[in-house]
Amino acid sequence: MTLWRSTLGDLFKLTAITAGVLVLVIALGAAVKPLSDGLLDASDLPKFVMIAMVPMLAYALPFAGGFASTLVYYRIANENEAVAAHAGGISHRSLVAPAVVMAIVLTAGLVVLNEEVIPGVLRSMQRMITTDVARQLLQGVARGEAVQFKNALPGGGESRTMIYADKAWRIRNPSGGATDQIALSNFAYVDLDKDGKPIREVSGTLANVWLFPGSGDSSEDAPSYVTMRCENWTVYANRAGQGRFNEDIFTWPVPNTFKEKVSFMSWRELLDLRANPKRLSWVEQQRQRVISSLAQHQTLAMIRARGAAGQPIEFVDSQGHLVVLRAPLVTVADGRAMLGSPPGGVIRVDRTRTSTTGVSEQVLSALTGLLVAEDVPSQQSPTFKLVLDRVRVRDSVSIAGGADAGADAEQPQVVVERLTPVPDAAAALSPMHSDELLELAEARVAAGEKLGDGPKQLRKALQRVERLVLGRQNERMAMAASCFLMILTGAVTALLLSRRLPLAVYLWTFLPALATIVTISGGQQMVQQSGVMGLTLMWGGVAALGAYTAVVFAYLAKH
Repeated sequence: MTLWRSTLGDLFKLTAITAGVLVLVIALGAAVKPLSDGLLDASDLPKFVMIAMVPMLAYALPFAGGFASTLVYYRIANENEAVAAHAGGISHRSLVAPAVVMAIVLTAGLVVLNEEVIPGVLRSMQRMITTDVARQLLQGVARGEAVQFKNALPGGGESRTMIYADKAWRIRNPSGGATDQIALSNFAYVDLDKDGKPIREVSGTLANVWLFPGSGDSSEDAPSYVTMRCENWTVYANRAGQGRFNEDIFTWPVPNTFKEKVSFMSWRELLDLRANPKRLSWVEQQRQRVISSLAQHQTLAMIRARGAAGQPIEFVDSQGHLVVLRAPLVTVADGRAMLGSPPGGVIRVDRTRTSTTGVSEQVLSALTGLLVAEDVPSQQSPTFKLVLDRVRVRDSVSIAGGADAGADAEQPQVVVERLTPVPDAAAALSPMHSDELLELAEARVAAGEKLGDGPKQLRKALQRVERLVLGRQNERMAMAASCFLMILTGAVTALLLSRRLPLAVYLWTFLPALATIVTISGGQQMVQQSGVMGLTLMWGGVAALGAYTAVVFAYLAKH
């Protein structure tokens, strides 16, 4: 017990000193880039370094423990304490018992750090360098650089928003509930796709930028939003050419890195992510695509059925007004419904419109028409455009309770856009689990319906989530197991090579340990790419280190 207490005290003391030096150096290195990029103020550096030291323990503890056990047991062997202990009846197995105790303690501590402590600390680090959009704008403009904001895309890619200005200054007392307000002069705003190609370019003389907090229950559970209002500006879009658009306000979310990165999630959160993958924005976007496609097909089937039964088909337009369509003959094909009327009949549309003169009840009559599904990526509820040819229009205007029936007028064509069907099929599909949606979509595809590549992309997204969770969970467990083995490897190697130089002894411990960390990291990346096959590489490195330690100990015990 005396020998154990002495050895164990030396082990913990040297481990603490080594780990402290390692994490300090690594944390300072981690602070260099955000500090040079202006994402971190010099006054925030001490706080950032102190916070960063905690997650760096995940990598420092295994090597610090291995280094400490190597040096302590090298001293024991080199000063013949091991020989004296063996002569006194203490076996090598008993001699390395303190190393086993320390290995168990550090491994348990690493498990707690990896699963509970480090994810929260990583959130704090990321919050310091990403959520202060106002500071990014002010410092980026002061350095003459474009400020970039990244946005997650389906399938794991990301687009970018870039802002450049000649001058930026903070507005005191921001309006509208914003947390910050920045004014920009002679600015340029560019949207880039995932390939880095510009989608939209906005330039002008003055812009105001507001930062609004997220709308969730916690600031970590919902992204913040940036709203920019421009004055005296021009727009160039690759599909619309150059000119002035109707809207002059642009809004985009600041990406929520707390949800998007599995490294920021605890073990329980990873299990919840596996059960609810829609927490990731790029999975939710794929879900919305599938919901939109399914809802569109269900709506077209409903339109055909109601038309055949002679029942009215109801829509709501973009202003919330009811639009009622009566079309006796409906043929559905390729995402559109062709409307027709029997001999002597007409297609009738009753719609309500609001204007400065009052509320008008408009009746449209036509012989032929077309309902075309609109493609609105940001909206999962299907919307349609109604096109009527050779239309007779009758308006009756209601003013202050009275009615004024207008005369009939004929128009060659009438187009009504952004019609949302009632009931909304997407509302019933939205609560469904991703797996249920996928099964329903694949059943529809097997039945001959065309849903595009939405189901295929959703399947890929769900598989990617499964691989991300599997890789992260196994990586953490493998790191903990490697910590246990590194400490034992250092102890038995030092006892065996007591006549070598200390550096040579540590190399025989360090190189196998480094190879294990490399295989764990490579295996984790391989799991993300190809699935379970990567676990062979990940745990193969751990098994190889364990085999190396067992062989060294067997040779030591034999001699």
